[in-house]
Formats: sequence, C-alpha cells, structure tokens
Amino acid sequence: MLYKAYLRTFLIYLGFFAGYVLVMLSARLLTTEHLALSEDWGYVAVFGLLFTSVAGFVRPCRKMWSLFLLYIILYLAAALTKRWNGMILSEREIVHTLCLATFLYAFVAILMGAAEYIKSKILKAIGIVLYVVTLLMPMVMIFYFVLNKAVFSADIALTLFQTNSAEIIAYLQDQNCVLWLVASLAVIGLVGGLIYFFAGLKYDARFFKTVWVLSVAVFVWSGLKVFPKINVNFAYHISYHVYETLKTFALYEKSTNERLTQIEALRGQVSSAYQKGIFVLAIGESQTRDHMSAYGYDRQTTPWLDDIKKNQNVILFDQAYSNHTHTVPTLSYALSSQDQYHDKTSDQALSLIEIAKAAGFHVYWISNQPKDSIFVTPLTVMASLADKQIWLNGSVGDKMSTEYYDGKLVDVLQYLKPAEKSLIILHFMGSHGAYRDRYPAKFDVFKSQNKFVDAYDNSILYTDFVLQSIAETLEHNENFKALVYFSDHGDDADHKRGHESSRFTYEMSRIPLLIVASDELASEDHFKTLQAQKHVIFTNDLIYDLMLDLMQIKGVQKDEAYSLTGGHYILNRDNALTLHGQKALKDEN
Repeated sequence: MLYKAYLRTFLIYLGFFAGYVLVMLSARLLTTEHLALSEDWGYVAVFGLLFTSVAGFVRPCRKMWSLFLLYIILYLAAALTKRWNGMILSEREIVHTLCLATFLYAFVAILMGAAEYIKSKILKAIGIVLYVVTLLMPMVMIFYFVLNKAVFSADIALTLFQTNSAEIIAYLQDQNCVLWLVASLAVIGLVGGLIYFFAGLKYDARFFKTVWVLSVAVFVWSGLKVFPKINVNFAYHISYHVYETLKTFALYEKSTNERLTQIEALRGQVSSAYQKGIFVLAIGESQTRDHMSAYGYDRQTTPWLDDIKKNQNVILFDQAYSNHTHTVPTLSYALSSQDQYHDKTSDQALSLIEIAKAAGFHVYWISNQPKDSIFVTPLTVMASLADKQIWLNGSVGDKMSTEYYDGKLVDVLQYLKPAEKSLIILHFMGSHGAYRDRYPAKFDVFKSQNKFVDAYDNSILYTDFVLQSIAETLEHNENFKALVYFSDHGDDADHKRGHESSRFTYEMSRIPLLIVASDELASEDHFKTLQAQKHVIFTNDLIYDLMLDLMQIKGVQKDEAYSLTGGHYILNRDNALTLHGQKALKDEN
C-alpha cells in the first residue's frame, strides 16, 4: 500500500513537470522564429522543478492554480504584443518570459504559503501586494497595446520621467477618452478583484512543511544560479533601459559644477572668428515638414517661408530628420556633442551652451515650455548653464495649456537687449498636442471634416507667423548674424499617432531646417558652402556641429565627416539613422 502511495505521488509530480514542459513547447509555436536553443531548455528543466515543488503544497488550493494560470496568460500575452505588432518574437524570449512568470509565481506562492502556515496577516498582505505588483508590468503592456496598437517600450516608460502631469492630460485630450476610461476601470477592477479573490486563500496543511521547505530550497537554488540569466524578456529590457538612462541623467546633473569648471578651462582654447554677432537658435516642437507648404504640402501653412525660401540669404534644407521622436532624447543630442554615429554618453558630451560660453558668447535660454519635469534631465541641466534663463510658462511643471502663445517669445526678444556677442536659444511650444491650444483664434483658418488635422495645420501656420516676427525683429539689430530654426521632431497627425516612438512612422522624423542669415554672413564662404549642401541628408543630432560651423567656433574637437562645411561630409540615405539608431533612413518609403 505504501509503495502504491509513493508511486501515485511520484506520478503526480511527474505529471506536473511534464505539463510544465508541454506548456513551454506549446508556447514555442507562438514565436516568429525557431532557433536551436538547447541551453534554454536547461532553464525550462530548472523552473519545471521549481513549479513542480511549489505545486506539491498548493495542489489542494484551486486559487493558487488560478494565480499561476493568470501569471502565464498575462506574461504570455504581454510578450505576444510584439508579434501582434509585426515585430520579431524569438523562442528564447518566450522561454525566458515564462520562466520569469514561474519564478515570480513561486516567490508569491512560497510567501503566502508561509503566511498561511504561521497565520500571519501581515505576511499575507505583503504577498497579495507583491502578487499585484508583479502583474502590473504585463497588464500595462497589454492595455497599452489595446489602446494604442503599439508595443509599450522603455522610451514610453521614460517619458513618464521627462514630462509632467499636464502634458499627460494634453496627450489624453487627443485620445479616445472612452477607451482610456474603460481601460482604467478595467485595471482598477482587475486589481481589486484579485486582492479580494486571494484575500480568502486557504491551504491544506497536509505534508505542507516538508514540501514547502523543498520548494524554498529549489527557489533559492534557481534564484542564485539560473534566474540572473533570465534576461531575454520584456520586463528586463524595459526596466534595465529605464534604469541605465535615468542613471545617465543623474550623472549629467551631478556633473554640472564640473561643467562650469570645464567652461573656464576651455576659455582661451575655444574661440570664434566673430568679435560681435547675435545668433538665434529657434527650436520648434512636433512640426513635420510633411504639413508645410514650403515643402510641397497642398495647404498654405507657411506663407512667409514660401515667400523667402528662394532668397539668397535663406537656406531651407529639404532632407532634415530628427534623431528621435521625443523632446528630451532629441534635444539632449541636438544641443551636445553626443550623436547617433559616435559612442559617447551624455555625461561625457560637451553642450553647445558650454562651448558658446567658452568662446565668449553670452547665452540666453528663453522657453515657452514648462521648466520642470518629474525627473531632472540633461536638457534642464543644459538650460541651467545659460547666463540668463526666461521661462514663460509660469506654472512650471503644472500646465501644458499655453499660458502664452509662442508670440510671447517675440515680445521677450524685442525688449531683451542682448549682449553684442550672444547665442539666444528660443524653445517653442509649437505644435505640441493638444494642437488647438497652440494658436490664437485668428489663426483658426483651416476647416474641414478632419478637425484634428485642421488644428495641427493651424498650429504650423501660427509658427510660421512667429518665425516671421522673430526674423523681422532681428533685422533691426546691427549685430544680427543668423537665425536657425529646426523642429525637435515631427508628429504623425494624419494617423493620430502623435510622436510616440513605439508607433514610429517616418512622418514623425521628417522635420524642417532653416537658416536665415544677415547680408554680411550670407556673403561669407562657410555660408555658401552650407547653401550648396541644402539637399543632403541631415539628422538633427548634428545641430551642435552645424552651430559651431555657423558661429565659426574653433578649438573644439569634432568629426569633420559630419560637418556640412568640412568638405568631407559622409552622411547619406544609406548610413543615416533616427530613433537613436533603431531606424535607418534607407528603410523610409
């Protein structure tokens, strides 16, 4: 009789193990590629043993089986969002994702089992919280995909650290609010239901102690030896990328004082050919050249630019692209020596402001965007190095509803009285969503059935007017040299995708780039060289190099292969990149 009992127990455990392996084999069929990954089946065996040992003491408890089933379904569905989005989903990622789900399941099961055995309500509450927390990542992945038809990525997660609550509200205003409300209620309901469901968890204590100890032993062994290698899954990739990026941001902020010291050290080494001269760098927001009549759009959204683009003092580059689709990563590259083509981190990169100050320019930062985000970024650190900062959005970090339209930048410029040798950086609100909030009523010109695109086009029309006003203001300053305008990135208003990198289209990367020069500067050789390059491919992570060339700043080490005036410019459609190297321009349709 005892023999039969042992045999029966052995067969039950063997069934658990075989069932687990069968799940893994079945999941493999859901991938887009099948590779010979024999080493990963070693992981399967280890986590199969872990699952089997945990199953030994939870098998009388249906709720714990429901827990594991939910882990498998949610983690598997989250991984499958890549396949549903047309991306590669490898066998290794499925295997590692399900092994991760098993490890987390075992952790919660062991914790809650211990809580039940010693009758600890606190330990049980901790177990329930951990259970909910460990399911949040796949839930976010799934709901994000349902709402946006795109895969949640580290870039999207990082925007939470690079934005403010009002920008999120502005984003939601252009979304399907009913879907977002339903999704939010679904998440709240699911979390609440799970907490209630597992609060009543009860174990059958028979053979509990022995099997529980075995489960703990296998759990610790797998945790020490195998789990650290389970790194090919969405949770690891997103978490690691976010962590590394925020760590870089922190290093950048920490190095501010070092940078101020570095500026002083650079003085004497760095110089400009100009003893006097005012250069203005105007940074647009979310403007794609696809909706600009100066680039062939069928609506006259840029009447001023249409009129002046053939002027000999004007260069309108017709193949400019952004280096990313979000403001902070884009401008962190554009305004520093960091770019997509060299291996340099942001904390190692010199900024345009540092170099300009070392060359004797007085630097002004005038912004119509909120000053603060949830997290200090390289962009805010760069701005802090300016000699004078003016933030027009007084409710810093609170509002994306424009306290002033971008025309206020013109008013500031008119009374600024800059130094004779200056770099003035103007940061527009531009065409940032919600588009209808970016222009006064008299610019509500375009009207059709598509109100969304109408509002976007109206915002571009207003930006054209603001640029005209800035150029006319600068004409009256005897020290004016050049106005450079580019957009940080574009928006895909046609498909209501905004500029989310997870839903990338090349429309998000196609941007305007404009130089308006004084008569004096337009006659100089380096400007004529730039004029001859207006048809080349250019990505705006090279704005730093362009400004150094335009301002004739010498003594700075830079790669002449990416300088438009260096005579050795190599960027073309075959090697140009966007989205920080994730997309190649040669793949643009």
